Amino acid sequence: MRRNVKITFYEIINCGYYAGDESLKFGDIHTILDDIYSFAHNDSVFLAHTRTFDESRFSDIDAIYCCDLYRNDSNEDYILVT
Repeated sequence: MRRNVKITFYEIINCGYYAGDESLKFGDIHTILDDIYSFAHNDSVFLAHTRTFDESRFSDIDAIYCCDLYRNDSNEDYILVT
């Protein structure tokens, strides 16, 4: 069965919570993605519980769920499947 998919690539330069002096306080991209990876691979989490926002507030946007996150340990690339 053929499916149309959309693939978007991002190069994340900065991510996290920064203080007024522009120093990172917490939430670097690796920590955030590792947390999502652990969440996505938790057998007690069901797909229905991974909805990323309440789509009922938007008339033209469907629900988005976190299906999986793949991590390449050799180059630290990630693929987030929603």
